[in-house]
Amino acid sequence: MTPSNHHSVHRFFTTALLVLGLFALAMAQNHPAGKTHPANALDQLVSGQGRGMISQPVTLSNAAVQNVTQQDIVWVGANSNNSVLVMLQPSVNPIDARGNPAPLAPGDQVRVTGHVQRAPSAQILQSWGVSPADAARVQRQGIVVQAETFEVLRNQ
Repeated sequence: MTPSNHHSVHRFFTTALLVLGLFALAMAQNHPAGKTHPANALDQLVSGQGRGMISQPVTLSNAAVQNVTQQDIVWVGANSNNSVLVMLQPSVNPIDARGNPAPLAPGDQVRVTGHVQRAPSAQILQSWGVSPADAARVQRQGIVVQAETFEVLRNQ
């Protein structure tokens, strides 16, 4: 191989590697490795952007319990106006860091993992004990979170 051919081959492989690297970077930005949404997932949910997250996994970290409608319906968020309805299945019980059952009260700091689901109708929500005003808020948000885990990080 002549020096000019060697230089052309080197330039070709360098360009090819650069293109592949840029492609990999673009794919990584569009499809993050983790399955959860960024730390601002709660903000996305309460702002009405949650509809685009339906059927996707979500983690709400260091969020505060705002209200407990029933043992299986909990409002989690920064404050009562910026909270999302979290539904607990009978198999999901609030636990502490050691895995022990933990009671819930407003102000408790929690971490919730689950999936974003389409909001039930206002009538269904009200039949579960959700007030008409809160049911209307859930309808505006368009979503609820179906909890898979519910960990109490700190009791109030």
